[in-house]
Amino acid sequence: METSDLFIELQKNTKPIAILQGGGDAGKTVTALQFLATECLKYDKQIVTVTGQDLPNLKRGALVAFDRYALPDLVKYGARFNKAETTYYFPNGSLMELKSFKDELDARGSERDYLFMNEANSQEYKMFWQLERKTRKLTILDYNPTAPFWVHANLIEGGEPQYNGKWAYWQLDHRHNPFLSQDVHDMYEAMTDPELHRVYARGETGMVTGLILGHFKKMKAEDFDKLKFDRVS
Repeated sequence: METSDLFIELQKNTKPIAILQGGGDAGKTVTALQFLATECLKYDKQIVTVTGQDLPNLKRGALVAFDRYALPDLVKYGARFNKAETTYYFPNGSLMELKSFKDELDARGSERDYLFMNEANSQEYKMFWQLERKTRKLTILDYNPTAPFWVHANLIEGGEPQYNGKWAYWQLDHRHNPFLSQDVHDMYEAMTDPELHRVYARGETGMVTGLILGHFKKMKAEDFDKLKFDRVS
């Protein structure tokens, strides 16, 4: 199986949460799936949950990536796919399930060894909290950083102290993917929109754009209560 340097980094990682922030074609999703599949082969009776915004998105994204770049090397070891259950089964009793959850209540109670939240910025923090607390070994989060969200606020910036010191972070872009053609590399480097280049060519966190009411600011509840309004009859 051909892998990128990120694959080796994930093998060396000792933190319970791995954050993969990346631009377009950085290879983060494929590498995460390759790593998780090899963990299923190495250790008996492992449970891996791959989740996303919804099942159709997973089928179009993570499932296609896994089938194209990982499964061909795993079939010879006896891995098989149950289409009805969207689950890969391994001969040593390990499994990798692709599933979505309606909400954090739906996610309660399920346990696993590994969790992969694909496109984590399309999912809610409460969903992450419910799933991560029932994950025994490693949680992987990947996303295109189009704007700051709960991974930045609650983990990277320390908004939730319970995760302090428990995560490792990689910022990736197309230059970290050795399997892209030169034409694809050139396409990203030729982007003229500075914000798109920042996010998709460099994997840096972007800013929310296109807000019609962008000049308004958030107000604290206690400050709001101090305001006086004229009654309109």
